[in-house]
Amino acid sequence: MPHLTPQQVESAKEISVLDYVLRNEPNSVIPSGMYYKGVEHDSFIIFPDGGAMWYSRDEYMRNAIDYLMKYRSYSFPDAVIAIVGDNTEREVIRKQYPERKVEPSTVKKTLELPRKAISNERITEYLKGRGIPEEITRMFIELGMIYESDYYHSLITVGYDSLGTASYCAWRATDGSSRKGDFSGSQKKHSFKLIPIPNDKEAHTVHFFEAAIDLMSYVSLQYLTTKTVNPHEHYVSLGGIQAHERKEGQELKLPPALEEYCKSYAENITTVYLHLDADKPGRIATENITELLKDRFKVIDQ
Repeated sequence: MPHLTPQQVESAKEISVLDYVLRNEPNSVIPSGMYYKGVEHDSFIIFPDGGAMWYSRDEYMRNAIDYLMKYRSYSFPDAVIAIVGDNTEREVIRKQYPERKVEPSTVKKTLELPRKAISNERITEYLKGRGIPEEITRMFIELGMIYESDYYHSLITVGYDSLGTASYCAWRATDGSSRKGDFSGSQKKHSFKLIPIPNDKEAHTVHFFEAAIDLMSYVSLQYLTTKTVNPHEHYVSLGGIQAHERKEGQELKLPPALEEYCKSYAENITTVYLHLDADKPGRIATENITELLKDRFKVIDQ
């Protein structure tokens, strides 16, 4: 292991991720608005202040040392030497990137679930504060639908496709702030949903919600009232809504998660409950969805 001087370490700490990458690996990122996005992993984002976040791994990087250790798997000594150089004859091999132009639209988005924390204590307390009992939290954890992320300890919600593959992932801060978002590569059509018994002939009712937390709250209310979760009802989060007042001649479209549900799970469904917010977007979305589904299902705004 090479000997590092305090001056080398301090100098390396002063180099930002942005400065290092643009100087040494300019073809490993592409501009994306005010940010830079990774070519290999589009969940890797460099911010204007020089720091970076690898969202799929829940890894924040303050400087170039963090970047090389967390994103490039360098050891600490190798990271320092790669940044500021070494007076010894030892050479650090750096990854070379061929000159190439990468169009943002050609970068394939793949979903990478963030790393799990060693426990789920933080999200259990957070959800308890939202009125969700530990029994319901434990049920969703055991089903693989929620967990606590490492580093930031966010609430992670996971949606699966009809084959059981994780295809949607969102995060919500547990620190009291309102920060939340979807992970890159998520497909909203496979958003967070609880379908207790697949192909259940007795399942005639589905409930739709704007967000996963709304779904969990409703299931909790049902559990607190009846001490069980109805195994013959389906619960689906839309992963948020984007609703605008309909213009004349404009074609209405279902939210992706609702459209996918109708294709894959609604064979025996007769009744649809919409549990959308009472704000303007929620009301517009309720009206639009009702208009699109009224000829196929009994639609109830609840």
